[in-house]
Amino acid sequence: MNLFENPFYILGASTRDDRKQILDLAQDKMLQLDTSVVSEAKLMLTTPSKRINAEISWLPGISKSKCKEIMQFLTDKQTDLSLIGSLPPLPAINVMISMLTYWDNLQKAPFINFIHTIAAKYEEISVENLTTILNEERSVAKMPEISNPSVVEQALEAHKNYCVEQLQHLLDKLPTKRLTANMLALVENCIKQEESLSLIDTLIDKSYAIKVQPYLLEQSEKIKESAKKIEKLLSDNPQSQSIDERVEEFIEELSVFDEAMQPLQLSMQQRGLEHQESKDIAYVARGLAIDLLNKAQKEELSEKLMKKVKELFTEISSVDERVDKDLNDLKEIQDNRKEWEEEVMCSIKEWSWGTRTLNISPKGISVDGGRRYKLEEINSIRFGVTQNYTNGVHTSTDTRFAFETENHGAEEITWLGYSNGNWQKAVDCLWRAVGVKIMMAMARKLANGDSLYGVIYDKQVLLAKTHWYTPTEKQLFSWDDVVIYSQNGFFVIANKHDRSWSAAFSYQYDQNTHVIDRMIHIAFKSGADTISGALGITKEDAKKGTQLYFGPEKNLDSYGFIFTWIFTIAGGIFLLVLMSGCRF
Repeated sequence: MNLFENPFYILGASTRDDRKQILDLAQDKMLQLDTSVVSEAKLMLTTPSKRINAEISWLPGISKSKCKEIMQFLTDKQTDLSLIGSLPPLPAINVMISMLTYWDNLQKAPFINFIHTIAAKYEEISVENLTTILNEERSVAKMPEISNPSVVEQALEAHKNYCVEQLQHLLDKLPTKRLTANMLALVENCIKQEESLSLIDTLIDKSYAIKVQPYLLEQSEKIKESAKKIEKLLSDNPQSQSIDERVEEFIEELSVFDEAMQPLQLSMQQRGLEHQESKDIAYVARGLAIDLLNKAQKEELSEKLMKKVKELFTEISSVDERVDKDLNDLKEIQDNRKEWEEEVMCSIKEWSWGTRTLNISPKGISVDGGRRYKLEEINSIRFGVTQNYTNGVHTSTDTRFAFETENHGAEEITWLGYSNGNWQKAVDCLWRAVGVKIMMAMARKLANGDSLYGVIYDKQVLLAKTHWYTPTEKQLFSWDDVVIYSQNGFFVIANKHDRSWSAAFSYQYDQNTHVIDRMIHIAFKSGADTISGALGITKEDAKKGTQLYFGPEKNLDSYGFIFTWIFTIAGGIFLLVLMSGCRF
């Protein structure tokens, strides 16, 4: 209640008037005011359990003459606030709350400082001292004294909630943007003065948070929906030019959201808490920034979004720390990418019935100035060298350099020189450009439970054994039961106890044999249970990464036994003819 609604004011009583004086004053007021109002005021002042609320809302410790002066000050709606500075904390608060209610010119006053002063005064109140003052006045008024200070504490809490409601009524009249600016100024003022004011925290939590809740929900849904649309675009067409524009719009939506949430974020940060709704949105934005990097290799755009998240949500410590780490990781990726871009650059000219060219760069691979194959399109590589001998004398060296895409054709080059180093240079650049990428894509495929060419699995390998007179036998073996080696231009996987069980891949003519070789060697060296595990790929990683098609399954069947039967039968017939004495 404000001072004009207080029973002491209604009856014209002081805190030191006894029961008889209060009854006499009430009798006189019956002729002037509504009897129900007077009766309620009389009951509150004469009932000890109810009296505490009237005392807390009045001017405890202030003389009757000074109380009259204060009430006249409020009745006249004076604007000189010097009176407040001379009052104890609780009376000062009650005067100011009454000014908020009745002072028509309040809108013209610097009421942010006004509210801050009320909140600061609350922190100055000592329950112990206030209980002593109230008991002194009750003793003079011959009223039962307060034995438990918790009664005063509870009454103060209820009074604080009333003050918050009055302040809320005032702030509700403001447009949303001005309300946000004022609440932000309140919190920043507390931070600047290194104060923790419970009344302002309550005002933020119970007033401002409720006021902006519909806006928060609306903006949150808008941001999440925008993120989903960009995610879909990244999955469907990661190179789309509209992604950049969509992300710029997304950043603007984040800024609008954060502007309204700043008072909540700062207030909770000051209390060692985090605003959960802002934290959720920050992680939505962080997730999108990571996908911009992983799915579309948009490093600059990812960095821009990460920095914006850090700038906007710096009040949320867990987000700030996480994004700091992300930015450091991104910088390391960018540094590594620059190094990688330099390593994959390759420009070769070779004379072979005319000038032939091969160019490899981060943008793709082109042969003889023709079509440029994007690196992300390439799903298969093959290369190798054949040394030619005549009568034991080396005569020439043939080279092979090839790559393929799933839907955009392939190239096979046989004109690269070996002795001049061009073939080796091209192979090194090709491996750095796409070899590792293909290997990681293969590991993701294995982690998903699929196989490579129907032969290689994450924990097992399918080997074949040929027979003279029966079809090829096939069996799965664990990686612990096999050995690997190179022989006559083939990469061979064989059972360590019986090498007739084997699978062989040609380095020059089978797809990705060099990649398979490197991947399995890494797995054997690491001692991991699975190939994907050796490369650090989890099932979750496998679901997120880009999937590639590596070609059809490898045929391990051998049809030699058919020819064996043909020759055996033919030989048998021939012998039978000879033995019968027939002549040809």
